[in-house]
Amino acid sequence: IIHDFDYTPREVSRPSGNGCRGICQRLWRAGSTDIARTLGGIRRWWALTSDSDFLASGASRRDLWKVLLPLPGLLIMFADQGDGNLVVLDASVALLLWVTALLPSGALWSDFVIGGVHTGYMTAHSFLSVQGG
Repeated sequence: IIHDFDYTPREVSRPSGNGCRGICQRLWRAGSTDIARTLGGIRRWWALTSDSDFLASGASRRDLWKVLLPLPGLLIMFADQGDGNLVVLDASVALLLWVTALLPSGALWSDFVIGGVHTGYMTAHSFLSVQGG
């Protein structure tokens, strides 16, 4: 009676071997092919977006640094108007970020400098907010 449930009308042949071995090998090959293609795409993306010609071009939007970099400090300065120490910190960071906008736009290291300034600012702002200014 149990063998009656194994039959399917479209069954041509039963898989031979260890059962999962063939399926697992095909799945492994498909997965490794996908990973290899994804890594290749990531390498091409990194080469394109870190190229100095692209970084200096208008497509990277680095021409807007003088406007966009100090903007968070200015907006938060208006939000922190009741606390004098935070307003001074916000204005200082806005000025510092405006100065970092003058860094060379064709170099990737300037992004790390800007990221470091933002990280330091957010850490100091969070600490001073908790301390009450």
